[in-house]
Order: sequence, then structure tokens, then C-alpha cells
Amino acid sequence: MYLLEAIKRAEELRPGAGSEEYTAQSVWSLEQIFAGVTGKSVGECPYPYDAPLSIGSPYDLAYVYYAAAQNDLSAGDAELYDLDSALYNAAFSAAAARFRRNNRPKNSVNFKTV
Repeated sequence: MYLLEAIKRAEELRPGAGSEEYTAQSVWSLEQIFAGVTGKSVGECPYPYDAPLSIGSPYDLAYVYYAAAQNDLSAGDAELYDLDSALYNAAFSAAAARFRRNNRPKNSVNFKTV
């Protein structure tokens, strides 16, 4: 998924909930959180330009739910925020688990029992 696609999908989920720039910042903040999991570095939000996002399919809906949750929080809608946060947490946790499964550290120490 790309940044502008995530913004568009978040707008489809919650029409008029927040500005495009605020939604872009929300999506990019999740990109920075996931970069902490993967050990990569990301720069500033490239909005209004497009950029690829790190979380792949089928977990990329985490961006949409996270942006929707942030828009719900800024609008003061606690019930929708809770719902979107739960969906985001499930998708993000699954993406992080997939990353850890596929990127296990190599064992560099061999133990010998005597």
C-alpha cells in the first residue's frame, strides 16, 4: 500500500473525519512505529507526495484503521475510537509477528553441555 492510497481508504471509512494532511501524519506515524519494530529508519512524512508503506498485505489495513482511530480521537468519538483501535491493534500485532517470524536472528553461539 502507498501513502495516498491509505489516506483515500481512511477517508472512505470515515468521510470528512479529518483533513488529508492530518490523516497523512497519522499514517506516517504508524510507519515510524513499524520502523521501530523492523529496525529501519524513515524520514519525515512525504505528503503531498506518495511513498510506499512497509506493512504489506493483508495487514496493511492497520494504516487505515490507525488513521481512522486518530481522526475519531480528534473528533471526540470514543466509541468509534475504541473500535478502530482494536482493529488496528489486531492488524499491527499480526504484521509485527509475521516480521519477527520471517526475520529471526541467526544463532551465533553454540552451547556445549559437559
